[in-house]
Amino acid sequence: MRIKSKELAEKLGVSTATVSLVINNKPGISKNLRESLTERIVQMGYGEMIKSGDAPASKPASSKSGSRAKKTIVYAIYSLEDLGSDQSGFYTHVLEGCDLQARELGFNLQMVHIDSKCGCSLADCINLDECIGVVLQAYQVTDWIYNDLRKTGLPFIAVDRYNYSRNLSSVCVNNEDGMFFAIRHLYELGHKNIGYVGSGFDFNTVIERRRNYHQALREFNLVDRPEFRFLTKVEVAKTTRGSGIFRSLINQWSQMEELPTALVCENDILAVQVLKAVRKMGLKVPEDISIVGFDDRSMSQWCDPPLTTVRVHRHLMGRQAVQLLLNLIDMRKSGFKSLPYKVCVGIEFVPRESTASPKNEIIKINQLQLNMD
Repeated sequence: MRIKSKELAEKLGVSTATVSLVINNKPGISKNLRESLTERIVQMGYGEMIKSGDAPASKPASSKSGSRAKKTIVYAIYSLEDLGSDQSGFYTHVLEGCDLQARELGFNLQMVHIDSKCGCSLADCINLDECIGVVLQAYQVTDWIYNDLRKTGLPFIAVDRYNYSRNLSSVCVNNEDGMFFAIRHLYELGHKNIGYVGSGFDFNTVIERRRNYHQALREFNLVDRPEFRFLTKVEVAKTTRGSGIFRSLINQWSQMEELPTALVCENDILAVQVLKAVRKMGLKVPEDISIVGFDDRSMSQWCDPPLTTVRVHRHLMGRQAVQLLLNLIDMRKSGFKSLPYKVCVGIEFVPRESTASPKNEIIKINQLQLNMD
């Protein structure tokens, strides 16, 4: 089965140029990133696109950074459970940004997977004498992860996770602006009842999105109705096809008499399941209910209808993560006390066909007997 490079890039969540380097076996990306993308391409059934031949050797780091040129930045991925395609899809762009920024500054990037079930630590997997710091990717920054990082003695920052009580610096998404733009868009279309669909997770960045949703409603003098806040209470990672999310929503909605005319979703994965659930209820998107996602993953463009969403510049998050890490290192050398920093990367609102002006102020529905088979 053939597919265009542009379409494959969208599915992988990387640039077309990066896909071209992989399938044509050309230099320009790190060995770790090449191997990761190659494995995913083969798993997706497009392995015949990759040209045969030995993998190109990586170019040596530039000496323009002086004594830093041969040092390594570690990109540590901590796995506490099977996170499914949810996390890998989000972080592919972040990893690519880290890799490009590191190489441009004369550093090597080493990607390391740490699985708590194996009992290994980060210090066991890297050469501490060659490493200058760590960029952390983790579903949740647990005590075990935080303490394991501290044992290395290296400075570290997290991507899209923060915790000031642990002195953890991070590069995050500007969730406040994202939610404000989403609510403003729906308000300007004429929606007065806007609901929220969340995962129910309790890490800070997700809580921040929920909090900013409430704040945005207040700013536009919209009623914040508790019954219009829906938590799926299902871990995305354990429901790779979204069936658990879908059923959770249907179970909640089928017991209600009213639904809002618009729903803002915590992320695009939830938004896709919301779209399916709305159709199961016999309603149409956007004629009856408008849907807004968050993150602008590749799936949002291929939905029917294409999903209005908040674009997160994950590639830039990766670049900023490397830059913040280097800033922390310089501050440590200058004798400044290490204080936690939270750098927010700007977002972009992307209107598509899943939102429109409402026909009614509220959706009146009857108790539905749905066939869930």
